[in-house]
Amino acid sequence: MHFNNDWGYVMDIALATIVGAIIAVAGSVILNYLGNKKGYKDIDKKIGQLDNTTLSGQHNKITQEIKQTVAENAKSINNNIGILNNTTLAGQNQEIIKRVDSIAENLQKDRESELRKENFLSSDMKIISNSITNLSEFSNIMKNLNEENMILKSENQRLLQENEQLKHQISQYNKLDNGMHFSL
Repeated sequence: MHFNNDWGYVMDIALATIVGAIIAVAGSVILNYLGNKKGYKDIDKKIGQLDNTTLSGQHNKITQEIKQTVAENAKSINNNIGILNNTTLAGQNQEIIKRVDSIAENLQKDRESELRKENFLSSDMKIISNSITNLSEFSNIMKNLNEENMILKSENQRLLQENEQLKHQISQYNKLDNGMHFSL
């Protein structure tokens, strides 16, 4: 009989421990879910709504827009000047179109290169890269402001000197005016 009481006591303790563990795990799962849900909302706010969620899709869309713009520009140029076969203007027109296409291809290659480079960066590295870019831009702004400040100081100094010269001239005229009295 004594063994049964001990066994019941052990079972009560085990049951209480299991129930406590289940409650703790359930609470932890709920808290993680709520935390993750908030985190996902924060991420969605920062990213914004994207029509096409893949970089490849965005890249293809940009490529198509560039090609369409180039085609429209070429058509517009042709409509404005017309196609003049066997003339210098027609040859120049074709050369311009070739150059525009070449520039568009180079821009596209640069964008692809930048995307490949960005894919190798971790999120922290991207943040650092963006910070460096921002600091570089800030540095350029400060340099321009400093140059403008130096120009303004120089101009201010020139104006102060001119002001002193004018004061001196006024003083000289006042001396002459006081010394001369006209009588009729």
